[in-house]
Amino acid sequence: MSHQEFRRAVELHDRELISAALAPDVVVHSPVTARPFTGKDVVTKLIYAARAGVDGFVYTDEILADGVAGLIFKGKIKGRPAEGMDLVRLTDTGLVYDLTVMIRPLFAGAAFNEVMAPVVAELLG
Repeated sequence: MSHQEFRRAVELHDRELISAALAPDVVVHSPVTARPFTGKDVVTKLIYAARAGVDGFVYTDEILADGVAGLIFKGKIKGRPAEGMDLVRLTDTGLVYDLTVMIRPLFAGAAFNEVMAPVVAELLG
């Protein structure tokens, strides 16, 4: 596996492929909450829902280093332009073990928070 499998899974918005690209103990640092999300099942749901919340989602660029990929994206959230980055850290076998999501500008982050609020509330219990 590699960052490309994760990228493809997100681009295709495929829940099974997203899950297959994640390490069992994966951690996501979300722009919506300071508390990280952990575990493959929770993170799969979160990524799948987040991808659904960005219309016209497309990765535009990659920044690569050993075991790390910065995947730059753009799209629209609630009809407003947004861009951001998925900072992906990979295990030796190429599975995602840590993901930090960043979104800009501020209004896009606020719109993303609105879109994700029900999912986050469910996942946080």
